[in-house]
Amino acid sequence: MEDLISKRELLERYGVSYGALYRWKRMGLIPEDWFLRRATPTGQETFFHRAQPPLPAGGTEKHYIDRGRAGAGAPAKAEGSSSEMKQNLNCSGSTRVDGGEYGEVRVSASLRVDGDLRCDALRCSGSAKIEGALSCAGEVRCSGSVKVAGEAAMQEGRFSGSVKAQSLHCTGTLQCSGSAKIEGGMQLGKARFSGSCAAEGDIHAEELEIAGSLCAPAVEAERFHASGVFRINGLLNAGEITLSRGGLYQAGDIGCTTLRVVQDAHVISLGRRKRALEAQSIEGDTLELLDTQAAVVRGRFVCVGAGCVIDRVEYSEDLTVEDGGIVKEPVRC
Repeated sequence: MEDLISKRELLERYGVSYGALYRWKRMGLIPEDWFLRRATPTGQETFFHRAQPPLPAGGTEKHYIDRGRAGAGAPAKAEGSSSEMKQNLNCSGSTRVDGGEYGEVRVSASLRVDGDLRCDALRCSGSAKIEGALSCAGEVRCSGSVKVAGEAAMQEGRFSGSVKAQSLHCTGTLQCSGSAKIEGGMQLGKARFSGSCAAEGDIHAEELEIAGSLCAPAVEAERFHASGVFRINGLLNAGEITLSRGGLYQAGDIGCTTLRVVQDAHVISLGRRKRALEAQSIEGDTLELLDTQAAVVRGRFVCVGAGCVIDRVEYSEDLTVEDGGIVKEPVRC
């Protein structure tokens, strides 16, 4: 028989907010396996082992940050040295080379690399196939097609063509107006997708903007903004979430500090077939919802606006239900 404590009990016991709990989870300061999903009469909820709470008495955020920094390793970075003289590679015809290290690689026709490719910059307006990993110390710019059998790591990325890789790591800014298909996960700094992105692994980013389409098992970011379409089968965990009412969004569960569904001034509503946001559960400190359907919403300050249908709202400070919003079961906790 499991001896568990509910998330709400945990937050009350240690005096922390939903936002702080999920922020520590994003920072890797609280292990993923401490979050236990269990069935309840109101649906799926999160519990913790009572004997191993993630917030010891007297613990502070600084304590967790210091502990996390001490135990965390630095993320892998794209390799390369601009101080060394390297041979440039210019492919204006059909080219096949062994893996190795180059300066600038330009592909206007076709390139096949048998092994890992390390370079200072990659420009591809043709077709490039890398039968290993790609490690770029600078920018990867693709208006053609790039296929990488292993990880694609880079400082900056601009994709207006198609990119396929086993996994993707971009430490700086990534802009994708084309298509990206990633078989594993993605580690990103600041990223904007105005094209399409499909990842079979989780996505971790500092800032993520979706103006096109995104499909992924789970997403973690400090700031998450969307005006397009996304489908996240598991958890969307972000500090600040802003969603334009003109988009279509599906997520299994959402954990955040603030979430706002806002009316886009440039979008004229002519009737909708689906609600803007659909989720099983939404948890945060401040939640401002429009056109949202959810089984459970939990927060400190909750505003349920027009077009919302919420089965159950659990709130600790304030609940506002505006005209056109429906809350079937409001509960003050």
